Order: sequence, then C-alpha cells, then structure tokens
Amino acid sequence: MFIQPASAAFATSCHSFHVNLKGIESNYFWPCMTSALTNAQIRFLRGQAHDLRPILQTGNKGVTESFLAELQLALEQHELVKVKVTADDRDTRNEMVEHIVSSTGASLVQRIGHTAVLYRPSQERRHIVLPRA
Repeated sequence: MFIQPASAAFATSCHSFHVNLKGIESNYFWPCMTSALTNAQIRFLRGQAHDLRPILQTGNKGVTESFLAELQLALEQHELVKVKVTADDRDTRNEMVEHIVSSTGASLVQRIGHTAVLYRPSQERRHIVLPRA
C-alpha cells in the first residue's frame, strides 16, 4: 500500500491523498470539518459509538502513513470509528490523537484512556444523520 499527498493542497488544512491499495489507485479528497460539533451532536455520536469496537490500533512505530491510509478508508466507509492508541505515557497518547485528528480532518468525539472516537462525514454515502445544531 502506498499513500502520498496528491497536491500542494495537502499543506493546507484540508487533505488530498493518492492511495495505491493492492494495485488499485484512487485519489481522495477529504475536506476538513469546517464547523465544530455541538454538545447535542457529540452526545448523539457518543451514544452511537458505545457498542463499537476499535477498528484500528497503533503499533510500536506509532502513527504511520499506512495507519493513516487505513483510517482514511475506515472513516470514509463507517464515518464513526474507534481507534486504540498504544502508548504508555498520557502526553504521548494526547500527541498521537491530536496528530491523527489533524491528519484525517476528523472530529474527536471522545477520548477515554487508550481509546479515541473519531467522526468524519462520508463524501459519497452518509450513514449518520446528526441532530440539528
């Protein structure tokens, strides 16, 4: 699997990626969350995420490009995902979660211990309808 920025737009606050997954190449563009989630929306998403199991887990190498590529695809497909961050130090975990959120353009819904819940609306098919702001 190979992932690289598709253009200079990567340097801005929005993300565009070129992904080569098992010989299938695609260009993806994920706009950043322009508005913050309201308290009612966060409460709704926390309720939706309660029964979810973590889809991805960081390894010994931390947050890698392949981890971010898989997370991008998971967010596009599921919109709401749990991620397990394996770092012993609390400050290191906070930095890793901040890096994940800034790299994916997702919103951090909740973080408890080693687990973070991320939300980003899908570009092609929206599954989750948020309550009004």
